[in-house]
Amino acid sequence: MLKTLLKQQWKKPILLILLFCLMLMLQIDGSLDHQNKEKYHSYQAAYMHNHDLWQREAFFEMLNADVAQTRQVVDAIRNFIDYEGEIPEGQIDVMDILVGKQYLDYDMAVWRSQMYDQPGKLSDTVFNDSLVVSDLSNRLGNQEAFKDIIENNTEILKRAIRRGGSNVPVYEKCLSQLTQIKDDFSVTDTYHTDDLLSYLESDWYILVILALAFYSLFSSAIQQKITNIVLVSKNGMRRYALIQLFAVLVLTLGGLALYYTGAFWLYSYGDPTGVCWALPIQAINGYEEILLDQKVWQYVALSLGLKSLFCILLVSVLQCVSLFSKNNIISTLGAALVCGGLLIINKVLPETQGLLIGCCKSLFEGLCYLPIGGQLIPYSAVFAAGVVLATAFFWVLIIIVSKSVARRWVK
Repeated sequence: MLKTLLKQQWKKPILLILLFCLMLMLQIDGSLDHQNKEKYHSYQAAYMHNHDLWQREAFFEMLNADVAQTRQVVDAIRNFIDYEGEIPEGQIDVMDILVGKQYLDYDMAVWRSQMYDQPGKLSDTVFNDSLVVSDLSNRLGNQEAFKDIIENNTEILKRAIRRGGSNVPVYEKCLSQLTQIKDDFSVTDTYHTDDLLSYLESDWYILVILALAFYSLFSSAIQQKITNIVLVSKNGMRRYALIQLFAVLVLTLGGLALYYTGAFWLYSYGDPTGVCWALPIQAINGYEEILLDQKVWQYVALSLGLKSLFCILLVSVLQCVSLFSKNNIISTLGAALVCGGLLIINKVLPETQGLLIGCCKSLFEGLCYLPIGGQLIPYSAVFAAGVVLATAFFWVLIIIVSKSVARRWVK
Protein backbone atom coordinates (compact mmCIF):
# COMPACT_ATOMS: atom_id res chain seq x y z
CA MET A 1 0.00 0.00 0.00
CA LEU A 2 2.90 2.38 0.75
CA LYS A 3 4.19 2.12 -2.83
CA THR A 4 0.71 2.72 -4.16
CA LEU A 5 0.23 5.88 -2.08
CA LEU A 6 3.67 7.18 -3.02
CA LYS A 7 2.98 6.55 -6.69
CA GLN A 8 -0.35 8.37 -6.48
CA GLN A 9 0.83 11.35 -4.45
CA TRP A 10 4.40 12.23 -5.45
CA LYS A 11 3.58 14.36 -8.48
CA LYS A 12 1.80 17.20 -6.71
CA PRO A 13 4.54 18.23 -4.23
CA ILE A 14 7.34 17.77 -6.75
CA LEU A 15 5.58 19.81 -9.44
CA LEU A 16 4.73 22.56 -6.95
CA ILE A 17 8.37 22.79 -5.84
CA LEU A 18 9.69 22.80 -9.41
CA LEU A 19 7.17 25.49 -10.38
CA PHE A 20 8.16 27.62 -7.40
CA CYS A 21 11.88 27.26 -8.18
CA LEU A 22 11.21 28.30 -11.78
CA MET A 23 9.26 31.36 -10.62
CA LEU A 24 12.00 32.22 -8.13
CA MET A 25 14.66 31.92 -10.81
CA LEU A 26 12.73 34.23 -13.16
CA GLN A 27 12.17 36.70 -10.33
CA ILE A 28 15.86 36.78 -9.42
CA ASP A 29 17.09 37.06 -13.00
CA GLY A 30 14.57 39.77 -13.86
CA SER A 31 15.23 41.88 -10.77
CA LEU A 32 16.93 45.20 -11.52
CA ASP A 33 18.46 45.16 -8.04
CA HIS A 34 19.96 41.74 -8.75
CA GLN A 35 21.38 42.92 -12.07
CA ASN A 36 23.02 45.91 -10.37
CA LYS A 37 24.41 43.71 -7.59
CA GLU A 38 25.85 41.31 -10.15
CA LYS A 39 27.43 44.22 -12.01
CA TYR A 40 29.09 45.53 -8.86
CA HIS A 41 30.05 42.03 -7.78
CA SER A 42 32.10 41.49 -10.94
CA TYR A 43 34.13 44.62 -10.15
CA GLN A 44 34.45 43.58 -6.51
CA ALA A 45 35.72 40.13 -7.51
CA ALA A 46 38.34 41.74 -9.74
CA TYR A 47 39.34 44.08 -6.91
CA MET A 48 39.81 41.22 -4.45
CA HIS A 49 41.71 39.17 -7.04
CA ASN A 50 44.39 41.88 -7.17
CA HIS A 51 45.18 41.65 -3.45
CA ASP A 52 46.67 39.06 -1.10
CA LEU A 53 43.57 37.94 0.80
CA TRP A 54 45.53 36.08 3.47
CA GLN A 55 46.92 39.40 4.70
CA ARG A 56 43.66 40.55 6.25
CA GLU A 57 44.94 43.67 7.99
CA ALA A 58 46.76 44.92 4.92
CA PHE A 59 43.76 44.20 2.70
CA PHE A 60 41.35 46.13 4.91
CA GLU A 61 43.77 49.04 5.25
CA MET A 62 43.83 49.27 1.46
CA LEU A 63 40.05 48.83 1.19
CA ASN A 64 39.34 51.54 3.79
CA ALA A 65 41.75 53.89 2.03
CA ASP A 66 39.97 53.27 -1.28
CA VAL A 67 36.59 53.84 0.36
CA ALA A 68 37.77 57.18 1.76
CA GLN A 69 39.36 58.26 -1.52
CA THR A 70 36.40 57.39 -3.75
CA ARG A 71 33.99 59.00 -1.28
CA GLN A 72 36.11 62.15 -1.29
CA VAL A 73 35.99 62.31 -5.09
CA VAL A 74 32.20 61.83 -5.18
CA ASP A 75 31.67 64.41 -2.43
CA ALA A 76 33.84 66.90 -4.32
CA ILE A 77 31.71 66.44 -7.44
CA ARG A 78 28.47 66.63 -5.47
CA ASN A 79 29.59 69.91 -3.87
CA PHE A 80 30.99 71.36 -7.15
CA ILE A 81 34.47 71.81 -5.66
CA ASP A 82 36.23 72.00 -9.04
CA TYR A 83 33.34 73.47 -11.01
CA GLU A 84 34.61 76.39 -13.12
CA GLY A 85 31.25 77.78 -14.13
CA GLU A 86 29.16 80.38 -12.33
CA ILE A 87 27.23 79.19 -9.30
CA PRO A 88 23.85 80.95 -9.09
CA GLU A 89 23.18 83.14 -6.08
CA GLY A 90 19.85 83.84 -4.50
CA GLN A 91 17.75 83.85 -1.40
CA ILE A 92 17.95 80.44 0.32
CA ASP A 93 14.66 79.17 1.69
CA VAL A 94 15.07 76.95 4.75
CA MET A 95 12.02 74.90 3.74
CA ASP A 96 13.65 74.15 0.38
CA ILE A 97 16.69 72.79 2.17
CA LEU A 98 14.53 70.60 4.41
CA VAL A 99 12.82 68.96 1.41
CA GLY A 100 16.15 68.40 -0.32
CA LYS A 101 15.93 71.08 -3.00
CA GLN A 102 19.33 72.00 -4.47
CA TYR A 103 20.26 75.37 -5.92
CA LEU A 104 21.79 74.49 -9.27
CA ASP A 105 21.14 75.36 -12.86
CA TYR A 106 21.15 73.22 -16.00
CA ASP A 107 24.89 73.64 -16.67
CA MET A 108 25.75 72.54 -13.15
CA ALA A 109 23.54 69.45 -13.41
CA VAL A 110 25.14 68.49 -16.74
CA TRP A 111 28.65 69.00 -15.35
CA ARG A 112 27.96 66.87 -12.28
CA SER A 113 26.44 64.06 -14.35
CA GLN A 114 29.40 64.10 -16.73
CA MET A 115 31.87 64.00 -13.86
CA TYR A 116 30.05 61.09 -12.22
CA ASP A 117 30.21 59.18 -15.53
CA GLN A 118 33.94 59.64 -16.04
CA PRO A 119 35.83 56.30 -16.31
CA GLY A 120 36.71 54.99 -12.86
CA LYS A 121 39.79 53.18 -11.64
CA LEU A 122 37.90 50.25 -10.12
CA SER A 123 34.75 50.13 -12.28
CA ASP A 124 33.15 51.73 -15.32
CA THR A 125 32.49 55.12 -13.70
CA VAL A 126 33.78 57.33 -10.93
CA PHE A 127 30.44 57.16 -9.14
CA ASN A 128 30.38 53.35 -9.29
CA ASP A 129 33.92 53.24 -7.86
CA SER A 130 32.51 54.57 -4.60
CA LEU A 131 29.58 52.14 -4.61
CA VAL A 132 31.80 49.14 -5.38
CA VAL A 133 34.25 49.60 -2.51
CA SER A 134 31.73 50.90 0.05
CA ASP A 135 29.39 47.95 -0.60
CA LEU A 136 32.32 45.53 -0.37
CA SER A 137 33.52 47.13 2.86
CA ASN A 138 30.07 46.81 4.43
CA ARG A 139 29.73 43.18 3.35
CA LEU A 140 33.13 42.23 4.80
CA GLY A 141 32.63 44.21 8.00
CA ASN A 142 32.56 41.19 10.29
CA GLN A 143 35.72 39.77 8.75
CA GLU A 144 37.54 43.03 9.39
CA ALA A 145 36.29 43.13 12.99
CA PHE A 146 36.45 39.37 13.55
CA LYS A 147 39.14 39.41 16.24
CA ASP A 148 37.39 42.24 18.06
CA ILE A 149 34.07 40.37 17.94
CA ILE A 150 35.58 37.25 19.49
CA GLU A 151 37.64 39.20 22.04
CA ASN A 152 34.68 41.36 23.11
CA ASN A 153 32.41 38.35 23.59
CA THR A 154 35.19 36.54 25.45
CA GLU A 155 35.75 39.48 27.79
CA ILE A 156 32.00 39.79 28.50
CA LEU A 157 31.82 36.12 29.44
CA LYS A 158 34.92 36.32 31.65
CA ARG A 159 33.44 39.25 33.53
CA ALA A 160 30.17 37.36 33.95
CA ILE A 161 32.06 34.38 35.37
CA ARG A 162 33.89 36.61 37.84
CA ARG A 163 30.57 38.06 39.02
CA GLY A 164 29.33 34.55 39.75
CA GLY A 165 25.73 33.41 39.95
CA SER A 166 23.64 30.47 38.82
CA ASN A 167 24.49 30.96 35.14
CA VAL A 168 28.25 30.46 35.57
CA PRO A 169 28.19 26.96 33.98
CA VAL A 170 26.45 28.44 30.93
CA TYR A 171 29.02 31.24 30.71
CA GLU A 172 31.86 28.71 30.98
CA LYS A 173 30.33 26.52 28.27
CA CYS A 174 30.00 29.46 25.88
CA LEU A 175 33.52 30.62 26.73
CA SER A 176 34.93 27.20 25.92
CA GLN A 177 33.16 27.35 22.55
CA LEU A 178 34.57 30.80 21.78
CA THR A 179 38.14 29.77 22.60
CA GLN A 180 37.89 27.00 19.98
CA ILE A 181 37.04 29.36 17.11
CA LYS A 182 39.90 29.72 14.65
CA ASP A 183 40.61 32.95 12.83
CA ASP A 184 43.12 31.55 10.33
CA PHE A 185 41.02 32.24 7.25
CA SER A 186 41.58 34.47 4.27
CA VAL A 187 39.34 37.38 3.34
CA THR A 188 36.43 35.82 1.49
CA ASP A 189 33.62 37.52 -0.39
CA THR A 190 30.34 36.57 1.31
CA TYR A 191 28.16 37.82 -1.56
CA HIS A 192 26.49 34.45 -2.24
CA THR A 193 26.56 33.43 1.42
CA ASP A 194 24.69 36.55 2.55
CA ASP A 195 21.95 36.02 -0.04
CA LEU A 196 21.55 32.34 0.80
CA LEU A 197 21.41 32.82 4.58
CA SER A 198 19.04 35.77 4.24
CA TYR A 199 16.66 33.61 2.20
CA LEU A 200 16.85 30.65 4.56
CA GLU A 201 16.15 32.83 7.61
CA SER A 202 13.04 34.44 6.10
CA ASP A 203 11.70 31.54 4.01
CA TRP A 204 8.05 30.72 4.61
CA TYR A 205 7.24 29.62 1.08
CA ILE A 206 8.03 25.98 1.83
CA LEU A 207 5.26 25.96 4.45
CA VAL A 208 2.71 27.08 1.85
CA ILE A 209 4.00 24.58 -0.71
CA LEU A 210 3.70 21.70 1.76
CA ALA A 211 0.22 22.86 2.76
CA LEU A 212 -0.89 22.94 -0.89
CA ALA A 213 0.60 19.51 -1.49
CA PHE A 214 -0.78 17.61 1.51
CA TYR A 215 -3.77 19.47 2.93
CA SER A 216 -6.43 17.13 1.48
CA LEU A 217 -5.13 13.57 1.59
CA PHE A 218 -7.52 12.21 4.23
CA SER A 219 -10.40 14.50 3.28
CA SER A 220 -10.11 13.40 -0.36
CA ALA A 221 -10.25 9.77 0.72
CA ILE A 222 -13.36 10.54 2.79
CA GLN A 223 -14.97 12.56 0.01
CA GLN A 224 -14.30 9.83 -2.58
CA LYS A 225 -15.54 7.17 -0.10
CA ILE A 226 -12.20 5.35 -0.18
CA THR A 227 -12.37 5.15 3.61
CA ASN A 228 -15.61 3.15 3.28
CA ILE A 229 -13.65 0.43 1.50
CA VAL A 230 -10.70 0.67 3.87
CA LEU A 231 -12.96 0.23 6.90
CA VAL A 232 -14.11 -3.21 5.73
CA SER A 233 -10.71 -4.33 4.45
CA LYS A 234 -8.49 -6.68 6.45
CA ASN A 235 -5.88 -3.96 7.05
CA GLY A 236 -8.35 -1.51 8.54
CA MET A 237 -8.43 2.26 8.83
CA ARG A 238 -5.70 2.59 11.43
CA ARG A 239 -3.18 0.72 9.33
CA TYR A 240 -4.19 2.83 6.35
CA ALA A 241 -3.66 6.01 8.41
CA LEU A 242 -0.22 4.83 9.54
CA ILE A 243 0.87 4.00 6.00
CA GLN A 244 -0.50 7.35 4.77
CA LEU A 245 1.56 9.16 7.41
CA PHE A 246 4.71 7.31 6.36
CA ALA A 247 4.00 8.14 2.70
CA VAL A 248 3.64 11.82 3.55
CA LEU A 249 6.83 11.68 5.62
CA VAL A 250 8.80 10.24 2.69
CA LEU A 251 7.34 12.78 0.26
CA THR A 252 7.96 15.65 2.65
CA LEU A 253 11.62 14.73 3.11
CA GLY A 254 12.05 14.26 -0.63
CA GLY A 255 10.34 17.58 -1.32
CA LEU A 256 12.52 19.39 1.24
CA ALA A 257 15.67 17.91 -0.31
CA LEU A 258 14.60 19.08 -3.77
CA TYR A 259 13.46 22.49 -2.52
CA TYR A 260 16.66 23.35 -0.68
CA THR A 261 18.84 21.95 -3.45
CA GLY A 262 17.07 24.39 -5.74
CA ALA A 263 17.49 27.22 -3.22
CA PHE A 264 21.23 26.52 -2.89
CA TRP A 265 21.61 26.47 -6.65
CA LEU A 266 19.64 29.67 -7.25
CA TYR A 267 21.12 31.75 -4.42
CA SER A 268 24.66 30.64 -5.20
CA TYR A 269 23.89 31.56 -8.84
CA GLY A 270 24.78 28.12 -10.10
CA ASP A 271 27.99 27.77 -8.09
CA PRO A 272 27.41 26.23 -4.62
CA THR A 273 31.18 26.24 -4.07
CA GLY A 274 30.98 30.04 -4.08
CA VAL A 275 29.25 29.91 -0.70
CA CYS A 276 31.73 30.43 2.16
CA TRP A 277 31.01 27.08 3.78
CA ALA A 278 34.29 26.97 5.74
CA LEU A 279 34.10 30.46 7.29
CA PRO A 280 33.26 30.78 10.99
CA ILE A 281 29.64 31.85 11.21
CA GLN A 282 30.67 34.96 13.19
CA ALA A 283 32.47 36.23 10.07
CA ILE A 284 29.08 36.75 8.40
CA ASN A 285 27.32 40.06 9.04
CA GLY A 286 24.42 39.63 11.45
CA TYR A 287 25.76 36.47 13.12
CA GLU A 288 28.23 37.97 15.57
CA GLU A 289 25.97 37.15 18.54
CA ILE A 290 26.41 33.40 18.02
CA LEU A 291 28.82 32.15 20.69
CA LEU A 292 29.25 28.66 19.24
CA ASP A 293 32.21 27.21 17.38
CA GLN A 294 30.40 26.69 14.09
CA LYS A 295 31.33 26.96 10.46
CA VAL A 296 28.80 28.23 7.96
CA TRP A 297 28.13 24.69 6.73
CA GLN A 298 27.48 23.46 10.27
CA TYR A 299 25.09 26.30 10.98
CA VAL A 300 23.21 25.73 7.70
CA ALA A 301 23.02 21.97 8.30
CA LEU A 302 21.65 22.37 11.83
CA SER A 303 19.21 25.09 10.77
CA LEU A 304 17.86 23.02 7.90
CA GLY A 305 17.58 19.98 10.15
CA LEU A 306 15.43 21.94 12.59
CA LYS A 307 13.43 23.50 9.75
CA SER A 308 12.78 20.02 8.34
CA LEU A 309 11.49 18.78 11.71
CA PHE A 310 9.23 21.83 11.89
CA CYS A 311 7.91 21.16 8.38
CA ILE A 312 7.16 17.54 9.30
CA LEU A 313 5.23 18.78 12.34
CA LEU A 314 3.28 21.22 10.18
CA VAL A 315 2.37 18.48 7.71
CA SER A 316 1.28 16.24 10.58
CA VAL A 317 -1.01 18.99 11.89
CA LEU A 318 -2.46 19.42 8.41
CA GLN A 319 -3.09 15.67 8.18
CA CYS A 320 -4.96 15.83 11.47
CA VAL A 321 -7.07 18.71 10.15
CA SER A 322 -7.69 16.78 6.95
CA LEU A 323 -8.79 13.69 8.88
CA PHE A 324 -11.43 15.66 10.79
CA SER A 325 -12.69 17.34 7.61
CA LYS A 326 -15.70 15.92 5.84
CA ASN A 327 -14.57 17.24 2.45
CA ASN A 328 -11.83 19.20 0.74
CA ILE A 329 -13.51 22.56 1.26
CA ILE A 330 -13.37 22.22 5.03
CA SER A 331 -9.84 20.85 4.82
CA THR A 332 -8.78 23.83 2.69
CA LEU A 333 -10.21 26.26 5.23
CA GLY A 334 -8.45 24.43 8.06
CA ALA A 335 -5.09 24.43 6.26
CA ALA A 336 -5.45 28.14 5.44
CA LEU A 337 -6.22 28.85 9.09
CA VAL A 338 -3.16 26.94 10.30
CA CYS A 339 -0.66 28.38 7.79
CA GLY A 340 -2.19 31.85 7.75
CA GLY A 341 -2.23 31.96 11.52
CA LEU A 342 1.45 31.06 11.75
CA LEU A 343 2.43 33.68 9.16
CA ILE A 344 0.31 36.44 10.70
CA ILE A 345 1.48 35.79 14.27
CA ASN A 346 5.09 35.63 13.07
CA LYS A 347 4.67 39.05 11.43
CA VAL A 348 2.79 40.87 14.20
CA LEU A 349 4.87 39.39 17.05
CA PRO A 350 8.57 39.98 16.28
CA GLU A 351 9.47 38.45 19.65
CA THR A 352 8.74 35.01 18.18
CA GLN A 353 11.95 35.60 16.17
CA GLY A 354 10.76 33.48 13.27
CA LEU A 355 10.28 30.26 15.23
CA LEU A 356 6.69 29.99 13.98
CA ILE A 357 7.95 29.66 10.41
CA GLY A 358 10.85 27.39 11.32
CA CYS A 359 13.58 30.03 11.43
CA CYS A 360 15.90 28.86 14.21
CA LYS A 361 18.60 31.54 14.25
CA SER A 362 17.57 32.73 17.72
CA LEU A 363 18.24 29.22 19.09
CA PHE A 364 21.95 29.63 18.38
CA GLU A 365 22.46 33.19 19.62
CA GLY A 366 23.71 34.30 23.02
CA LEU A 367 23.58 31.97 26.02
CA CYS A 368 21.86 29.20 24.10
CA TYR A 369 21.94 26.48 26.78
CA LEU A 370 19.26 25.33 29.19
CA PRO A 371 20.35 23.70 32.49
CA ILE A 372 18.34 20.48 32.90
CA GLY A 373 19.20 17.96 35.59
CA GLY A 374 22.72 19.27 35.98
CA GLN A 375 23.34 19.11 32.23
CA LEU A 376 23.54 21.98 29.74
CA ILE A 377 21.20 21.24 26.85
CA PRO A 378 21.36 23.47 23.74
CA TYR A 379 18.18 25.35 22.92
CA SER A 380 18.27 23.73 19.49
CA ALA A 381 18.12 20.27 21.06
CA VAL A 382 15.22 21.32 23.30
CA PHE A 383 13.37 22.73 20.29
CA ALA A 384 14.03 19.59 18.24
CA ALA A 385 12.81 17.34 21.08
CA GLY A 386 9.67 19.43 21.51
CA VAL A 387 8.89 19.31 17.79
CA VAL A 388 9.46 15.53 17.64
CA LEU A 389 7.18 14.96 20.64
CA ALA A 390 4.48 17.18 19.15
CA THR A 391 4.75 15.30 15.85
CA ALA A 392 4.49 11.96 17.65
CA PHE A 393 1.39 13.25 19.48
CA PHE A 394 -0.39 14.12 16.23
CA TRP A 395 0.62 10.79 14.67
CA VAL A 396 -0.75 8.83 17.62
CA LEU A 397 -3.91 10.95 17.63
CA ILE A 398 -4.48 10.37 13.92
CA ILE A 399 -3.94 6.61 14.20
CA ILE A 400 -6.17 6.22 17.28
CA VAL A 401 -9.14 8.29 16.09
CA SER A 402 -8.94 7.50 12.36
CA LYS A 403 -11.29 4.52 12.63
CA SER A 404 -14.01 6.32 14.58
CA VAL A 405 -13.74 9.44 12.43
CA ALA A 406 -13.99 7.44 9.22
CA ARG A 407 -17.07 5.64 10.53
CA ARG A 408 -18.70 8.95 11.31
CA TRP A 409 -18.47 10.00 7.65
CA VAL A 410 -19.86 6.70 6.31
CA LYS A 411 -23.26 7.11 4.70
